[in-house]
Amino acid sequence: MTDFIYRLGGRKIIVFGMAEMGCTPALMYKFGTNGKPCLASINDAVRLFNDRLTSLVDELNKKNSDARFTFINLARILSLLGGKQ
Repeated sequence: MTDFIYRLGGRKIIVFGMAEMGCTPALMYKFGTNGKPCLASINDAVRLFNDRLTSLVDELNKKNSDARFTFINLARILSLLGGKQ
């Protein structure tokens, strides 16, 4: 997808990471929390995904020196705004 956007002329591209979802009611209901406030395994998976996405964005910036890919870490932003971690 990024190659397609790049071929169309896109040079400033924002890539959004995932927000932590282990505290959402739907997932807590579906998987159960055993009395814990959030599902750590899901939040851990989101952190891993975001870490790998950050690496991918770094690679895209190296590969396309005339473009700028920017990673927005939603999980970090929401935690700074007082959301659950």
